Amino acid sequence: MMSVNLEILDEGIIWKNPYPSIRSVYAWHGHTENLGGGELIHAMRVGQAKSGVDCRCKMLRSLDHGKTWKETTPLIPEEEVESGFSFLTAFPRLDSKGRLWATSLKLRQIEPEDSRWTPDNGGWIGAEAFVCHSHDKGLTWSHAQVVGPEPSSRDHFPTLASPVIELDSG
Repeated sequence: MMSVNLEILDEGIIWKNPYPSIRSVYAWHGHTENLGGGELIHAMRVGQAKSGVDCRCKMLRSLDHGKTWKETTPLIPEEEVESGFSFLTAFPRLDSKGRLWATSLKLRQIEPEDSRWTPDNGGWIGAEAFVCHSHDKGLTWSHAQVVGPEPSSRDHFPTLASPVIELDSG
């Protein structure tokens, strides 16, 4: 059996609610990618509730091996977010050519007061898997490109559960 020894060199807080006594906002489903030279990028889902219609994918960057973090360029700028959509976290991945890829889901969600909401769907009535890429380690992002088929029915839609995987052929 193989054993691995991990050593914690330092630690830092990636994100915390800046106004906890005023707003109920929390983060989960974080994914981090090492960009080299002490630079890390972290994606996470932030919203008022786990399945809230206000959830967004926030991107954060560290230049000091994770000791300090600052919000960086989002995959989808807030002014481009369509009403009725929320976002899952992203899965960042750096390829062998230095391109940074991020896969995510744009979720069609509705509030419990909507007649289409059921306990079975929890308000999720559709999704679009998408991918963005960056040639500058996430300082700018391409427009989102939808991946996969269109939903075949109202009860089924595509999901995405992994980062981009680079093939041996590149």
